[in-house]
Amino acid sequence: MLALIGTVTIAAFVLLIFTKRLHVITALISIPIVAGVLAGFGPKLGNMMFDGLKTTAPTGMMIMFSVLFFCIQLDTGLFNPLIYRIVRMVKSDPLKIAVGTTVLTIVLALDGEGVTNFVIITLALLPIYRRIGMNPLVLTCLASLSNYLMNSSPWGGPTMRAMAVLQLGVEELFNPLIPVMGVGLVWLVVVAYILGMKERKRLGWTKNKDNESSVIGAAEITAALNQEAATLRPKLIGVNFALVLIVMVALVKNVMPPAILFIIAFCATLLINYRDFDQMEERIRAHAGNALWATVVVFAAGIFTGVFRGTKMIDEMALALVSLIPDALGSHMAIVSGVISYLSTLIVSPDAFYFGVLPIISTAATHFGIAPAELGRAVLLGQLGYGISPLVAAPLLLCSLTKVQFFEHQRFSFIWGLLTTVIMLVTAVITGVVPL
Repeated sequence: MLALIGTVTIAAFVLLIFTKRLHVITALISIPIVAGVLAGFGPKLGNMMFDGLKTTAPTGMMIMFSVLFFCIQLDTGLFNPLIYRIVRMVKSDPLKIAVGTTVLTIVLALDGEGVTNFVIITLALLPIYRRIGMNPLVLTCLASLSNYLMNSSPWGGPTMRAMAVLQLGVEELFNPLIPVMGVGLVWLVVVAYILGMKERKRLGWTKNKDNESSVIGAAEITAALNQEAATLRPKLIGVNFALVLIVMVALVKNVMPPAILFIIAFCATLLINYRDFDQMEERIRAHAGNALWATVVVFAAGIFTGVFRGTKMIDEMALALVSLIPDALGSHMAIVSGVISYLSTLIVSPDAFYFGVLPIISTAATHFGIAPAELGRAVLLGQLGYGISPLVAAPLLLCSLTKVQFFEHQRFSFIWGLLTTVIMLVTAVITGVVPL
């Protein structure tokens, strides 16, 4: 009975999110409450929900302060010199432009905000693509894949959701993936090289043609970053870079709980760059919306998973799923889930997949000896597909800005995204991060 109620509840959740009948936050809270009452757990729901909140609180705090930290670092202009240099270097060489697109997207994607990143990328590089006649699909492909690979960072949407649902920390879920992500980033540069060489050949580019400077200047890029002169701190770039480096090393080394690390880092970046009270308050207010949004989603997910785990609905649904999976396939469930994760992005929204599907397959995988962290890593490697998903706003905006038909972007980018996912899954298996 619990398995049936759980299945109907998950189906209702996915349907209501997909059809936009409910906002994801209200769906995460209201739907499990209704399911819990129908299952006869009404008096116990309060404790279940609170238990769920307690498990996601550290993740929520980490997300909130990491978003504030990186957004304020962008305000200081920390990454501006690198952005300017990349744009100046690419000139009119299709190969340099393609590689520059990937590198620039990787740098900008540190803050986990796809919409802003795509606006900046388009403003900085699309005029160059148009001027020399490069295929804009190269831009949309490289920008989307690079952005959503970097979105596997702990403050990125999919990882944030996975940590909340699986009740895992950064050190368990994300840190083991760092070498795998490194391979993925190198591969994307290789993809950029391949596409850039194809464009060189198609356009008949020769070295003596590479003598034009970028049409985009520092002022235009600063405007795209929504920066004001008062927020820039060019004299503190060295200090800010050192702070970011220390934070990243401390995160990987698990020096302290990630939430505490980013709380301290957030405080430090404000004290270093904006000592005036009004400036501090202005920077906090400027990014509070993004930080609060991410945190509220995590807390709502805590209520969702708290009810499902407390009522044992997830366990019963997982047992039902296990009974349908052949033993020969069950041992490879992590790899299969990674590929399914990539393909599912075309038909299921991130919220529906991570909050509705992941808890079930993760619990089922434990019956085949696959730990939640192992399955979670495999699933995260498939989230590059959100770069070609019609259910995500950022890639739709990217295609609109570049005046590219979305289905053309999907057709052009699909195989490169799948290849990247497979390469990272293979790397994960070789390094023991994901079981075969």
